[in-house]
Amino acid sequence: MLKNFSLLSPSKFFIVIMIFFSVIHADENEEIIFPLEQSAIKDIQKILNKNKIHKDFHTLSPALIDAVAKSFIILDQYLPESLKNGAYLEFGIYRGFSIWMAQQIGQSYTDKNFRYFGFDSFCGLPPKSEDYKRGDWKPGYYACSLENVRQFLHAHGADFSTLNLIPGWFSARLFSVNKHLFHNLNISIIVIDSDVYEACKEILDFFPPLLKPGTIILFDEFMPKKDYSGKNQNLFSERRALIEFQQKNPDYEFMPLFPFSWHGQAFMITA
Repeated sequence: MLKNFSLLSPSKFFIVIMIFFSVIHADENEEIIFPLEQSAIKDIQKILNKNKIHKDFHTLSPALIDAVAKSFIILDQYLPESLKNGAYLEFGIYRGFSIWMAQQIGQSYTDKNFRYFGFDSFCGLPPKSEDYKRGDWKPGYYACSLENVRQFLHAHGADFSTLNLIPGWFSARLFSVNKHLFHNLNISIIVIDSDVYEACKEILDFFPPLLKPGTIILFDEFMPKKDYSGKNQNLFSERRALIEFQQKNPDYEFMPLFPFSWHGQAFMITA
């Protein structure tokens, strides 16, 4: 069990919860606005206005960018200690747009010691997965070579003095070999965009002992329990991996923070 609960004083813990469960009440014809959403949109728009983005440099999950911005904002305002000597880890970076945006957003909230790590096979989805039976994904989907990702990042001014790209299939061996890069850092934000169940399971089997209360984890493929017709469907992808992890490791607590789009879910480690 994670016993270092100093990051979350009772008052701060209450504030975090209230942010995500309170909205500005509006009349029927008025838009309902989350204050946190407004701040995130402003951060993102400022970056997009300042940079000329190549048409091929993009994300497949725009809602994830918004979720990353929200995560930095909430940690900065209510848990700033978690950003000191901190790190952002992203698993499944595709062309690198989301980790680039994270670095751009993070400049407003982090110090010079903050680091960014992008893990990817750079060959697309793995050769085998039980999730392929559904027909949604296939081996090699979302492939972008390490060389091309580096080119995209260089072209858009990424700071490689604080950003590491780590190639390889997600496994305990890959993570162990590179553990020295981040084991002394506060892991502030984790983005899991691994898509398939097996890859997410490898991440959850390795990283939780390195986390502390206050770490935010964003699951981009936290697939709903019901299909489009409203029928219950078998668990798959990242939701299945997390549920199985929690069943085996009940001492770890994942507090739901906010959903993003229909497929994403943010959690905070609380114990």
